[in-house]
Amino acid sequence: MSGSSSTIISIREARQKRLKKKANLAGIVTEFSFPRKSAGTDYVSILKIVDESEMHEELSVHMFSDRIEDLPLVQSYKDFIILYHVMIKEYENRPCAICNKQYSSYALFDVNSNTPNYTPYQASRGFVLLEQDTGYVPRMWQVSRYHDMGAGNSEYIVSMKNLAANQHFDLICKVLHVQEASRNRWMFFVWDGNDAPPLSLDTKTIDERETMEEGFLPTWSTPLPNLTVVDYPSLPTSTLMDFLTNSEEVAIAGRCIVRVVAICPSVREICQLVGSTEQKIRLTLEDPTARIHAHLCGRELTRFSTCCLSLDVLASKMNELLGVPANCEEEDNAARKPPWIECCLKMTSSQEFFFCGTRLVVQ
Repeated sequence: MSGSSSTIISIREARQKRLKKKANLAGIVTEFSFPRKSAGTDYVSILKIVDESEMHEELSVHMFSDRIEDLPLVQSYKDFIILYHVMIKEYENRPCAICNKQYSSYALFDVNSNTPNYTPYQASRGFVLLEQDTGYVPRMWQVSRYHDMGAGNSEYIVSMKNLAANQHFDLICKVLHVQEASRNRWMFFVWDGNDAPPLSLDTKTIDERETMEEGFLPTWSTPLPNLTVVDYPSLPTSTLMDFLTNSEEVAIAGRCIVRVVAICPSVREICQLVGSTEQKIRLTLEDPTARIHAHLCGRELTRFSTCCLSLDVLASKMNELLGVPANCEEEDNAARKPPWIECCLKMTSSQEFFFCGTRLVVQ
């Protein structure tokens, strides 16, 4: 691939002949990690690259810097990178490249431009594209756009419909929304075109992504047991994610198919609250797209439980919502299988949820 005067060598040559030596490389980025703190004082990010000599076996490039903002931030899959003076070393019995801030430099180029762009969208301090290497820009642009990347295939790739708890996996998906869950913790809402299975009751995961058209329900959420009835059947059918990703800063309402995975306070304490002025409970609801907390309070709680003529009946119906078998305790998560129910939800402009317009049914 390289011309006789170019300083850049192929990935294959770097693997075979440059171990423990420095090299100049050009590669197409097939995978990249988020920056993180290294074992020392630096930050590190790992890229995986291929070129024409090694389309089906990636070379890992470990990028080190004392400033996180100096690490490469890849914009798109298959963007290409030029690396100068990286050290070829062996790591976990495989060759890899080390990009050290003291003697290495890099530049990232956009593969999505209509024509080859010689100006990188990100470059490290001190990077200068050598004249004899300029031919690599159109070549890498051409290879990246029109060649199939065999690298990046993984035996761990799964579809969202086959996700299971407590397993590591690779997922090819579209990122639909990013939200800061707490300080320095971010939540990605993703989708790959398939239904996600209901979350395990033991999981700490908050949200997953799936879309639902009007009248469509995942196979595992039907048939619906006759546990609830809604007072506003004309409301549009919505998923929890439809609520969460609503861009309008106004209150919205809809009908949802959900299951109740937790109630706070406990069923026993709720029975003591009925009839008091402090009637307020919090339901943890989930569907194939998300898990949220919704408040049920005041007149809506009275409406919800109005059919229960005794506290024993109310306790029985609440346990039924939680999927608690008759011979088990409420706290026994392993034994619970909450049924799917229909309900009405309202979300305020501040994304606070309220369970409303829904009544328990006693047969």
